[in-house]
Amino acid sequence: MSEKQRDQASISAVAQLAALSPHFLQVAACPACHSKLAIDYEQEALVCTSPVCGLAYPVRDGIPILLIDEARRLTYRTVNGNRGRSNGDVVAP
Repeated sequence: MSEKQRDQASISAVAQLAALSPHFLQVAACPACHSKLAIDYEQEALVCTSPVCGLAYPVRDGIPILLIDEARRLTYRTVNGNRGRSNGDVVAP
């Protein structure tokens, strides 16, 4: 895949995330811990907002894949005493 194709695919994935219904984000919950989900545009995923769980669920063809087996665990880091995700800006619903 060329760099141009990767860029277009990335733009497409971000557009798909942005197109998720606000109502969906209000009612959707992490299948593992039932916390709220938020959009992480950098990771192109829906992420659990619980600092204990920290799973990221992929979005494929505009469809959130909310299966625990398909999720990735995000890593955390501590900055100035605050704990936060080390990868991606998370936008809460």
